[in-house]
Amino acid sequence: MKFGNWKFVYNGAARTRHGYLNLAPVILILLVFALLPATTHADSLVEVHITGEPELPWPVRNELAEIFADTLNSVIYENEASFDITVSDPVELAEAFRTGINLAIEPKGYTVGELVLDMDPSGVTADFLVHPIGWSAVSPGAVTDVEIILAGDGIGQFWINRYSGRLEENTVAILDVYHEYLVGLPVNASDDEWALGIVEPHLLADSPVPDYFPGYDITYSIDLDTVATVSIMLDPVEDVIELIRPRMYSMTLPNVVLDRLRERLLAEADFIEGMPKSEVDDASDEIALKLTAALEDDIIAEQFEAYMSVNIITLDDDPVVRIDVIAESRRYDLRLETFVDFSNEERDTAEVECRAGFLLTRGMEIFVNFNFFTNDSTLETDVALGFRPGRGTFIGFGFDLEREAGKYFFEQEISRGLVLRGEIFEDDQLNEFGMTYQFQQYLSGGFFTNGDNEFWARAIFTL
Repeated sequence: MKFGNWKFVYNGAARTRHGYLNLAPVILILLVFALLPATTHADSLVEVHITGEPELPWPVRNELAEIFADTLNSVIYENEASFDITVSDPVELAEAFRTGINLAIEPKGYTVGELVLDMDPSGVTADFLVHPIGWSAVSPGAVTDVEIILAGDGIGQFWINRYSGRLEENTVAILDVYHEYLVGLPVNASDDEWALGIVEPHLLADSPVPDYFPGYDITYSIDLDTVATVSIMLDPVEDVIELIRPRMYSMTLPNVVLDRLRERLLAEADFIEGMPKSEVDDASDEIALKLTAALEDDIIAEQFEAYMSVNIITLDDDPVVRIDVIAESRRYDLRLETFVDFSNEERDTAEVECRAGFLLTRGMEIFVNFNFFTNDSTLETDVALGFRPGRGTFIGFGFDLEREAGKYFFEQEISRGLVLRGEIFEDDQLNEFGMTYQFQQYLSGGFFTNGDNEFWARAIFTL
């Protein structure tokens, strides 16, 4: 039987003069085909148009279009049902299509609110108006906005604050992508993974977040609600810091104090371990400020009125960050060292030197210098006035009580751990000029001369 151009519109319950129609055959056929995996038929004669209210994410719209087109094509052109759709009642046909499709898609979170079919011998055009389940004029039943949060599992608060700021700086670019794929997803679906599973691969592929966090493996957790929440989890995987190596330097504080500060430093710096080296490099100034504040707040540092200078250095060939700390007191000058000299018979002995000073004002101090010689168990004492015109520079003018003569001291830091130092006596034979290098917190070494053809090596143990 030939049929012309038919247009069937359904928006409401189907009813004829004979009462409600028996739609079971068509509905069952539609349900079977709609639940099958969606495939695109190259020879399909059905053209589907979908309008979403609210707008659907394009991957969901495309998926629904395939389901609708395959289902209509199968029922209209491929099924062997006992009824003939070409002579079916138009209202019954529209109701059958709409009801059957809704049986399949409503658990997935969507419903067809209106269906317009344009029947033509050359093909069928179907216009669908689709709503999320629970849609009304005052409640969309769908995602309307997106928020981003940074999950803090395994990452210290320092990094959470820093990375949250980075996300905030790029919020517009990130939300442009997330809105495209998440706004319009249903929030009342019984199968809440269906629509999300369709858009998620596209969202992850287009997300700009990995560009802002090189060196991290990024995973996402998406919670659908009126305001969808995207939780971003960062797992450091590239060139991470495995070891913190602290170095403490001071010209005024003894090692017993530096040890306490070193323990505090390691405790405060543990948030660096496991982080990408590139991130530590980028945040080195902020890390230094954080550690400086923590060290200066330590009770020992407060008792000695100490101030800190912290420098963060990552090593190129090792998963190591070195933290150099200069700690100096604003009130005291305390030092205890043991010297062991070699290569000079007159000086091959051990000497213990102790300096106890009190700063009168910034850059000026009075101090007492005690020298104990182990070979003859003698103690020599100096009383002096010292000046520190700058960090790393020390000049002292004193009086040698043993010899009742003047004596001078000087120290000049050339670079971190490398120091030029000396003591000048009235008797030139007793002079000491030398260059020392601090190998680690307790051990230094150097070479000395008296300026009169005497040279010797010295090991220095700083206690």
